Amino acid sequence: MRQGQIHGCDIMECSICKKEIEKKYHNGKMYWDSGHNAEPVKKGRCCDKCNNEVVIPTRIGIYKYKRFQEENV
Repeated sequence: MRQGQIHGCDIMECSICKKEIEKKYHNGKMYWDSGHNAEPVKKGRCCDKCNNEVVIPTRIGIYKYKRFQEENV
């Protein structure tokens, strides 16, 4: 969700921790400002830290649980 603007640039807020989503730069030019898909933890977008520490481990856990369920039917 876009929250506001600083110097004409939109600011996105992480749907999990509510901090600003980091912008990505290469050679001084911004190339990405939309963060990561936060699902299945929350709807919306998330920051790098929440993606790495919350979203990806949750996705792996869901995958492992489903696989365990399939193997033990």
